[in-house]
Amino acid sequence: MPARLSSLLVRDGLVGVKRMEKAFQRQVIYGGSLDTILLEMGLVPEERLTQYLALASGLPPAARNEGAVIDEAATTMINRELAERYRAVPVAVEADAVRILVCSPLDLAELEDLADLLDRPLQPLITPEYRWNLAFANAYGLDPPARFTTLARSLDVDPASTPVGRAPTIIVEDGAPSAVPIASDLTQRTPAPSFTAPASPDDVRVRRHTIIGIMPNRAVTDGTVMPRSSDDITPPSGSVRRATASNPAPSGALPAAAPSAPSGSAAPPAAAPPAAAPPAAGGQLPPTRALRVPARQTPIQTEGRDAPLPIVRAREILASAEDRDTVFLTLLRAARARARWAGLLTVQGGAAIGRVALAEPGIDTAAINTVLIPLDVVSPFRTVVNNQQSHIGPLVSGDPGIDSMVLRMGGTIPPSALILPVVLRERVVALVVAHRSTSDLRLVDVTELLPMANATSEAIGRLIVKHKAAGYRVPAEAPVVEIDAEAIETKRISRAEVVWRTPNGPPSVPGFEQGVEMSMEAGEPRPIDEVLSEIERSSEHGAEDALTEAVERSQETLRALVRRFPGKLRVDRFAITGRTLQAAQYGGLLELVIRLGASSADLLIDRMGAPQRDIRFYATVCAAELRPRNAVFVLAERLFDQDFGVRASAIEALAGYPAQDLSHALVRARRAVHSSDPDVIAAASSALVALGDSEAIPDLIGVIERSDRGGEHARRALTALTAQDFGASERKWRRWYEAARQMHRIEWLIEGLSHKEDAIRENAINTLRRLTGEYFGYHHDLPRKERDAGAERWAAWWRETGHRRFTMTTENERHRPTAQLPIRREP
Repeated sequence: MPARLSSLLVRDGLVGVKRMEKAFQRQVIYGGSLDTILLEMGLVPEERLTQYLALASGLPPAARNEGAVIDEAATTMINRELAERYRAVPVAVEADAVRILVCSPLDLAELEDLADLLDRPLQPLITPEYRWNLAFANAYGLDPPARFTTLARSLDVDPASTPVGRAPTIIVEDGAPSAVPIASDLTQRTPAPSFTAPASPDDVRVRRHTIIGIMPNRAVTDGTVMPRSSDDITPPSGSVRRATASNPAPSGALPAAAPSAPSGSAAPPAAAPPAAAPPAAGGQLPPTRALRVPARQTPIQTEGRDAPLPIVRAREILASAEDRDTVFLTLLRAARARARWAGLLTVQGGAAIGRVALAEPGIDTAAINTVLIPLDVVSPFRTVVNNQQSHIGPLVSGDPGIDSMVLRMGGTIPPSALILPVVLRERVVALVVAHRSTSDLRLVDVTELLPMANATSEAIGRLIVKHKAAGYRVPAEAPVVEIDAEAIETKRISRAEVVWRTPNGPPSVPGFEQGVEMSMEAGEPRPIDEVLSEIERSSEHGAEDALTEAVERSQETLRALVRRFPGKLRVDRFAITGRTLQAAQYGGLLELVIRLGASSADLLIDRMGAPQRDIRFYATVCAAELRPRNAVFVLAERLFDQDFGVRASAIEALAGYPAQDLSHALVRARRAVHSSDPDVIAAASSALVALGDSEAIPDLIGVIERSDRGGEHARRALTALTAQDFGASERKWRRWYEAARQMHRIEWLIEGLSHKEDAIRENAINTLRRLTGEYFGYHHDLPRKERDAGAERWAAWWRETGHRRFTMTTENERHRPTAQLPIRREP
């Protein structure tokens, strides 16, 4: 369902492809379902997101307050163990059906099993993950995870809109249209029209499960889920049956759905016979078959992975970890080798939120899910996040709220503890807290543990690159066709004349007592060139087996790629106008390079220096997707390539590197503005403007008075970077820079909003919106009075919010979801 949800949101323009990629990257770091990430990023309103969850899953959406009141009769039928196993929170009982809340990840087969165990029909309503967790905690008297309570507080300030509907009370077969339109008002329902059932019960295909409210083939129109056409109102013959699986629909008309009763009240009797009585509270239900329990992303499962690990072994596991949970648990297990309690807190939304903890037997680890430490109050946690340096010392902050949270991390306030930050792209994404309860934890005890933070960051970065390398594609899942074997007419073959006899003579296969030696030999793997040829001939994502085999044989693959790169291409790059395609769209071998990830960095560095411009171009395209750390200086050299496509790809690749690495790499470009060749100055100045390098301003001012085209290139670059224009006067530019060098570039751009030149004002507002993601109603071509009012709103924002956001934090704005957008390329 996450792939379906992302495809629908991108298709309808609610979320852009780049922002959806950032959402997937955050999901790798923080976990949780995709709808939780989208809500935390503020990309989609909750009501609209719930509607798209309904569209993606085929289930009716739940109202915002659906789990606020829980019917005790419902929790009696579905105890806590069953609710957690099947991810189904019981809300109320209506007639003989149980209304439940479900969320992503969703498996209808599991709900079928639950309906079989209860012997009752279920009425599932889809809801975001965070509301499911709040309802689950409310139903069974638990404390919800701090992450979801924080998200709820931020979202509940928005006014609630009218819910889009409730589940119809009839059952619709998979693949058939829904029989009843969903009303937009919860207090009224549209009665179901009468349908003529088949003349014989034999024509009705009885399913083993009872799930009410499946609604495939629906569309979202004006915020309301409605049938696609009037043809959806009448389902095909045999597609509608009663709410009880054991009683097929009789011949005649199906009565209209009964109105829903309030939670806890008796519902009108249904037309179908009542189901069997539910089991007693806490009773054991007889299992019908092996249960498939869907993996939950919150909390992290620690069973079997909670023993302390030596540092050397932990490094080995991190080097080959394939999922985020393994990475974080490995770091915690290494910390447990030095402490009695170790916990992980993720940093997001201005707070450190507890996720998972490991400890000695007898020390509490469950309370970590309720830990929420704000980072706007002075504390050791805030210091670590701001400085990105480890802390070894007391955790007491003097703030009662924070100290109470420290008590939840192991049940005591230790005399000294370790706070280890996990930094990714110059931003702290997680904190590891470790202590020895009532004993001191000193620096000498954790010296070997400190480098583990860098290994963890590299492992997470590798997972993000691997996830990004898969690219964005619309899922195309083949429909599941159910075949009723009993309804298939077959010709019975009579074998009356055939006489079966036991063969005479000794058995043809010798017995084991005769000393038969049995052996199996694995065949030789096919040549790697044959594997690569198959990848070249395939369509995009069409040779998964060959790609997997090539990745597993990475050493052979890289040796072969050196001589075959870029291989047979699917698309000619000169036939593409506008933005460059993804590497996988150009050719199969380029798709393989992306799959290889960081191991292909040396290959790309070598190929970016090849004499053939096409080889340099495709190598740079791959580097723009992978962004290997050791390729930043080679990419800076490509800024002066003779091929303009290579230059553009190099700029796009460099735009994603941390500012610290980029500052060192652009030294070559800053020096190039002093070249005697105007074309070199043009290439350098264009790259410096595209990458927003303010440190290049002194070098550009130094060549502003040149009489050739180089001086004009420098002037255009200065105007674009500063939103100022002092002509070709070096003296005026230097005087301005001496006064403004301590200001942030955004302040220069805000001043440029009042410039007399239209082009400068337009450049200033476009750059401001791209860097900040803010919009205050300013347009460069408005009347002067309105422009001045808009510029004042920008200035007020900078004083109140922007200055703190851009100058008082170590976060790199290039990696903010609302900050640097993809570089725009002219066709």
